[in-house]
Amino acid sequence: MTAINSLGRLRLQGLRILLLANWLWTVVLGLVALRLGGDVTIETMLVSALVNMLPTAMVLRGRRDLEARMVMGTLAAVQPAIGVVLLSGHGWQMDGHMYFFVALAGLVLLYDWRPIVLAATLVALHHLVLNYLAPSWVFPGQGNLEQIAIHAVAVTLQASVLC
Repeated sequence: MTAINSLGRLRLQGLRILLLANWLWTVVLGLVALRLGGDVTIETMLVSALVNMLPTAMVLRGRRDLEARMVMGTLAAVQPAIGVVLLSGHGWQMDGHMYFFVALAGLVLLYDWRPIVLAATLVALHHLVLNYLAPSWVFPGQGNLEQIAIHAVAVTLQASVLC
């Protein structure tokens, strides 16, 4: 019983840390949007803040169950994607992809492989689907399947190591 309680406490602490990191990411996105100077600053911060709402409510209620961990896994794919879209057409767009790896690595704080696998799957699907629907949201210029494959292999390898 003590081991389960200790694991629960660790998971809740991990959820709290990741939630704080996601709110800080919202601020960073706003600062980047301001730096780029466009009409998307408010919209970017609003979308980022909105996706933080459900995990915030769960953490404030002390939830650390599988559902809460999976919601955080989803956030680990969504928040970096918002950053990559924000950087569309900018020289930093490819650099924005590094934050997918940061977010995936942070999920180890949940002591559960399932949010990591979910996030990695969502990242791969994001790249594949948007390559056809809105290619400029994923890669500068036109993305291609080879580029997606390279990224998918990297995400899969990282997820494998983290699990």
